[in-house]
Amino acid sequence: MESGQVSVWVPIVVAVLGILGVVSGQLINVWREERRWAREAVREDQRWARERQRDLDAHWREKRFDVHIAVLAAFRDWERALEKPVAAREAGHEPAGLDELRALDEQVQQVLSGLMIFGPAALAAAADEVYLEFRQSHDYALGLRDLGAAVKNQRYLGVLLLGLRQQVREALQITGPDEEAPVRA
Repeated sequence: MESGQVSVWVPIVVAVLGILGVVSGQLINVWREERRWAREAVREDQRWARERQRDLDAHWREKRFDVHIAVLAAFRDWERALEKPVAAREAGHEPAGLDELRALDEQVQQVLSGLMIFGPAALAAAADEVYLEFRQSHDYALGLRDLGAAVKNQRYLGVLLLGLRQQVREALQITGPDEEAPVRA
């Protein structure tokens, strides 16, 4: 071999080292990319899970709200429908429109069953107590029961309904126009 020449194996070794460097660099990049994709997939799954949970929470919050409002509306309608028949019965007359009263009683029972499922237990128990008071006036209007004057008073049912409305507001964490919002720590 001449003195200024490089031996044949040196370029081969350099080429092999170059190829190994390129291949190992590519393998490292692929490994990093796969890790990045895995992290992004986990993040995306977590984001979708949070969004799904938020949607479910919103759905059930709306469902609870609808049930609570339906309970209040059914009691309000029942209260209004009881006014004339109770007044007629107190005057000694046979009331008319009793089919509507029966339908409203069934409607209240139906929404109360929804409240048992979607509402807090304390609110459901309070609504049952209000139902029993309304039911006494209902039975009186139908002529099935004789009641004392205090129970026949429609204002009493109105007060019970106001108390139930306040409990619904508390259960839904809603403030009225003259109330302050609850302070959360």
